[in-house]
Order: sequence, then structure tokens, then C-alpha cells
Amino acid sequence: MPTKDHTLEEWKYKLREQIARQQELLRTVKQTHREKYPNAPIIDSDHEDFCYIRNLKKPKCNLGARIVKAHAVIPAGRQATALNRAHSVGRIRSKVRGITVAQFAWEQLNPAG
Repeated sequence: MPTKDHTLEEWKYKLREQIARQQELLRTVKQTHREKYPNAPIIDSDHEDFCYIRNLKKPKCNLGARIVKAHAVIPAGRQATALNRAHSVGRIRSKVRGITVAQFAWEQLNPAG
């Protein structure tokens, strides 16, 4: 960890450069994915429904095949969120309940051995 102000600023500058390079690479990869699979329902981290996939556990949704399989839980999570909103449940609580339902659906898709 830097001990002087100017070295800390240099470190932060380098980190920002790395982040910018990775963001550009991510944009390129996303664009390539869209071009290669134009009819695929692509849900990236900037999509509003990605929260239902990001929070999946047991098994963790961190492999390509699992991420594709995880798209099946989105309708259940979306439906639970909408149902809670229709019953005047707050926006955040509704989303959390939708995420919980998505986790339940994920566990049904991946029964423990």
C-alpha cells in the first residue's frame, strides 16, 4: 500500500487504466457474442434480469453451461417480483423475493446428488 499521496494517486491512475482496458475488452466480447449468436437470448451483466442469475448459489453459476442453463430461472424470478409488486410490496423486497424464487427454481434444476 502506498504511503505517500502522489504514489497513491499513481496507483489509482493505473487501476483506472486497467479498468478501462477491461471494460473495452468486455464490450468487444459482448459485441462478438451478439454477432456470432444473433438469435440467442443474451442476458449480460448490464441487463435488468441478470440479478436473478448473479445471486445463484449451490451450485454456483460460474461456468458457461450453467449460465446458459440459469436462463430458465429468470421467468420464475420475474413472475415472483411482479406478483409481489401487484400486492403492493416494496420494490426492493419484491426483487429480493424474486431472487429467492429464482434460487429455488435453480435448486430444482440442479438437485443435490
